[in-house]
Amino acid sequence: MKRTIEFLLLLISLMTANKEYAQSPTQVIRGTVIDKQSLITLPGANVVILGSDPPKGASSGPDGSFKISGVTPGRYDLQATYLGYKSVIIPSIVVSAGKEVILEIGLEESVSSLKEVVVSGVKNREPSTRWRR
Repeated sequence: MKRTIEFLLLLISLMTANKEYAQSPTQVIRGTVIDKQSLITLPGANVVILGSDPPKGASSGPDGSFKISGVTPGRYDLQATYLGYKSVIIPSIVVSAGKEVILEIGLEESVSSLKEVVVSGVKNREPSTRWRR
């Protein structure tokens, strides 16, 4: 009888310990980043989950597609950035355990005008002796 109780206690403790080490279900956020006007894919765009700890994100590949794996179910804000384009924040993306999230993110070009640059120089009238042999 004593052995049976010990065995049951051991079995219960193993079952409880197993739940602590069980992984929570994760999901995938994937999609494509495109130019909003021309609909051309944007390779190298960055897509990140804002406020995630540790930070999670991905860069789009040559075809503009990205994939963020290991996302626990919940509600997230995503940010997409690309050089020469306005960054976009997509609020309240719902990630559920049963279905991966597929997005198409359109970015607009960022047009910025720069101030003029004036290049001036002074002619050196003395011959240089640095390069003579």
